[in-house]
Amino acid sequence: MRVAVVYGRSPSGHAAAAVALEAGLRACGAECFRVSAAADINPLLGPLLDKLYIGILEHCPWFWRTVYDHPAIVAAAGVFRRLYWRLRASKVLNAIAQLEPDVLVCTHAAPLSVLALGRRFGLVRPKLVACPTDYDVHSFWLCPEVDLYLAPSAFAAGRLTASGAERARIVEAGIPIWEEFARPLAKTEARRGLGLPERGPVLLISGGSRGLGRLSQAAQAMLEEFPQSTVAVLCGENKRLWSALRSAPLRRPRLVPYLGADRTTIRRLMAAADLLIGKAGGVTLAESSAVGLPVVFWEILPGQEERNARFWLGAGAARQAHSLRELIRAVADLLGNPAEAARLRGNAAALGRPRAAWTGAQAVLAIGAESAGSESLTAAL
Repeated sequence: MRVAVVYGRSPSGHAAAAVALEAGLRACGAECFRVSAAADINPLLGPLLDKLYIGILEHCPWFWRTVYDHPAIVAAAGVFRRLYWRLRASKVLNAIAQLEPDVLVCTHAAPLSVLALGRRFGLVRPKLVACPTDYDVHSFWLCPEVDLYLAPSAFAAGRLTASGAERARIVEAGIPIWEEFARPLAKTEARRGLGLPERGPVLLISGGSRGLGRLSQAAQAMLEEFPQSTVAVLCGENKRLWSALRSAPLRRPRLVPYLGADRTTIRRLMAAADLLIGKAGGVTLAESSAVGLPVVFWEILPGQEERNARFWLGAGAARQAHSLRELIRAVADLLGNPAEAARLRGNAAALGRPRAAWTGAQAVLAIGAESAGSESLTAAL
């Protein structure tokens, strides 16, 4: 069976989930391909929209929070999709037709909605699977043409059902993450593998794939307030942040910044850490839950990350800080209260679905088997 996994841009949580799902599909015997909607299908418009999105988040977060669920924006998005389809349909179809997939899986809502429109017009024949990568589901994911939803949580499955999706078309798979997270890794072993001190707290600070937020200020505060701690910082692809953390006056023996860390390093860091500090990206949280790592949210992005944070806070797996002072207080409380830290750790682990990629792959192959022997996209065109 041939499966094309379509995501937005890279690096991103959508791309990380696509990579994990691809590995799960290959492990299950499928022939799998990844397609970047930003780079492969639309190399000009994709990066432009991406820069606009990041600019709004950094400089006008209030605007994004206002429009995120606004009905007028949802309606405008529908108009944009139809316009985009009229202008770019041939390129989208040709890019996918060359792969001749039996199933299309989307880890990003934008390409999903465009391909769903193609299904509506009878031009996209493969089965269509939606794979949201956050714990709640935005209305953009709701398309009647979708054959299967890989729900990230039972809560999200309930939201999909309440919004009109058939329960029979929903599988509670979880957010796809690297399969290695399903293999337990002892804290001591993880620290040795990274060359980190075996004694003392390890605080892991993350700004997602872009290294967004005041991570250097957070790192400096942790070093000053908790001098016995080692502070590891995941800088994502933010070279400026990485350089700043490695230069004076921030450079200290117990400050360890990572630039473009791979999944092996991230897994080890999460296993080695006592707390994760930072954003509320869906894939990051899925990885954290797989190792039972509690989180202190700080400077989360508006929109979907706020929903992710509410989900984790409601599950008793996290704390939230709205200022640097609150962050210091939350970390001090958890480091000084082992029983409370253990409670959060257990609640975080209860959310974990470390084999989500395998579960999702099995569901994708099952839905694809329903269309075995059907006309290929190339023949349809």
